[in-house]
Amino acid sequence: MHHHRMFDFRAEGVDAASIDAFRAFKRAMMLHRRLLMASFPEEPIHPAQAGCLQALAHRDGMGQSDLAEMLHVSRPSVTTMLQRMETAGLIERRADEADSRITRVYITGEGRSVAERMRAGFVDMLKTSIGWLPDSDKRELARILGSHNDHVEDVLKERGVNPWSHPHGRPFEGEAE
Repeated sequence: MHHHRMFDFRAEGVDAASIDAFRAFKRAMMLHRRLLMASFPEEPIHPAQAGCLQALAHRDGMGQSDLAEMLHVSRPSVTTMLQRMETAGLIERRADEADSRITRVYITGEGRSVAERMRAGFVDMLKTSIGWLPDSDKRELARILGSHNDHVEDVLKERGVNPWSHPHGRPFEGEAE
């Protein structure tokens, strides 16, 4: 196990095991993001855009609101992201033929090509980061993180905060990039 220097954080009422678990969780998130970025360094798009392309590759022509919900980002964030992707020629947006209030999003040929390359990088990243674990550990990790995420989501809702939008109305880091 590698040890990395971290500041000595102590808080009254917070046990050492909680602090250690949070440090490990935060380090895992940072390393996972770095591995994801390293899996496709040549691609000129942000991981959030990669997720958008993957969603459209599976279900082309989704409504913009449905896409925002599927990606767990706010509608303004998805709008900004789609504007950038449209400028790059990866997607195109058109009004729904039956209901002009709905904007549908379609992947272009270039977008599909980028999505295929990124999918291969994503598969490599998953095999590298999680695939080496025994199945029992994968199931336990999914169980623990699922329970953790459900609890935090419930707490946010109890506090009147939408878990999938920034509490100050700004996009989360990476959402609109």
